[in-house]
Amino acid sequence: MKQQQQSVIAAVFGIILSLALVSSVSAKDQESKPVSQGKNAKQTGEASKADPLRDQVDEAIKITSKRILTANVHTPWQILHGILALRHDFQVKKGDKKVSAIEWLSNDATFGGQPVFQITKYGAQGHPYTRDYVFEGHPNQFLAILTMSNLPLDFEMTTGAKKITIADVVKNSKMDINSREEITWSLWALSHYLPSNSRWHNKYGESWSIERLVQIQTQQKVTEGACGGTHGLFALAYARNKHIESGRPLRGVWYEAHRKVKRYVETARWSQNYDGSFSASFFEGRRFARDFATRIETSGHILEFLVMAVPHDRLSEDWMRRGVAAVSRELIENRKRSAKCGPLYHALHGLVLYRDRMYPPEQLAKREPIKTAKKPQETKPTAKATSEKSESTTKTSPTKPATKADSKPAAKTTEVTETSDGKKTEQTDAKASASKSAAKSPSKATPKSRTAKMKVRVSNAKTDSAAKIKATPANLKTDGTEKKFEKPVIKSDKPKAS
Repeated sequence: MKQQQQSVIAAVFGIILSLALVSSVSAKDQESKPVSQGKNAKQTGEASKADPLRDQVDEAIKITSKRILTANVHTPWQILHGILALRHDFQVKKGDKKVSAIEWLSNDATFGGQPVFQITKYGAQGHPYTRDYVFEGHPNQFLAILTMSNLPLDFEMTTGAKKITIADVVKNSKMDINSREEITWSLWALSHYLPSNSRWHNKYGESWSIERLVQIQTQQKVTEGACGGTHGLFALAYARNKHIESGRPLRGVWYEAHRKVKRYVETARWSQNYDGSFSASFFEGRRFARDFATRIETSGHILEFLVMAVPHDRLSEDWMRRGVAAVSRELIENRKRSAKCGPLYHALHGLVLYRDRMYPPEQLAKREPIKTAKKPQETKPTAKATSEKSESTTKTSPTKPATKADSKPAAKTTEVTETSDGKKTEQTDAKASASKSAAKSPSKATPKSRTAKMKVRVSNAKTDSAAKIKATPANLKTDGTEKKFEKPVIKSDKPKAS
């Protein structure tokens, strides 16, 4: 009897214990149910966590956007650089109010009594180079800059009493293209508006194509290009990207361009400084600089090229993020310091490109597609090609030695910087440019393009304590002097003769 009672009690106890366990498991399942059903909510929560770098980039763009330029005080060259970075959002002061810079440009914009865009025999063009930092510093520079605003071919502008379109400027650039002048900005502009397999004849009857422009740019030595060669590499990367987007394979000259772009991406990564900034010597070896002007010019231009050149997955790599952080930090910490428009807005453009690729704004998806006009018709060369060629040769004659007329001071292009606290500072971009022509020796004059005068050589400034940039021990010796690094071995862009 006792054994039966014990077995019954054990059975009852087991049943009670099993019921308790079942209720406990069901309770746990009930508690975990919102978590399993809330998987999307968890992902949303993770996505909502702001990336500190994103916040820093946004702050740098916002702060730098407060620097205001004034129409007819600042030059078209300076204002177009602002349009490059901020596009449709860039505003200038005109009288007592702020207006869209693109709106100002399209309504008979002038400077010093000269139109920003001129009517030509084949269409229209940006006002050619006259003095440093006034009009175009390079052939088709203004057209290339406007591509970043994605203006359609039928976009109208007024110059004088006539209306022109972007298609007119594209047509003229095709007719004016030649092998005597640099083609960097022409490649950038035409690869935006023309298919990558486009072919045409210029006003001399010469056969040209996008591929020929790519081949010329690929064969050019990087270190001989403007701003350390960054603009040439940017144009190559831009054209390559357009070619890939069209679904065409990377063969022939396109493959060579692709290899060159990749090679200099790795050169920039190899020569990056330990604080994230890029080499103060561009692609000629690692070098650290302390002054704001040099750092923003070199790191800003290199970052602009890199963001255009690397695939999307490489934007998240540590070295890229450190480079973005370094440039954005420079703009934030030096918000109240005057700066030259060229380096400033190229650096800002690099950050805007990074932001748009990494964190595309929602409004881009909602924006309606821009309607474009038909492609500009090609003009066949006339029988007057020979005379036109002689006129063009006169127009693009070799650089002349400095004369009394050349030694006149450059136009005043004082940059008025308005900070968030209402204070204003001034900077003149053309200070050092007045003595450029006198410094050149007549014996070294070469028949290159008019744009050779635009090369800006930046010297190392003294240590700026206001910048508060701490150099790492790896960059400095114990006595505080700068440590020299070996230059990277860069293979020649041209293949060796067999």
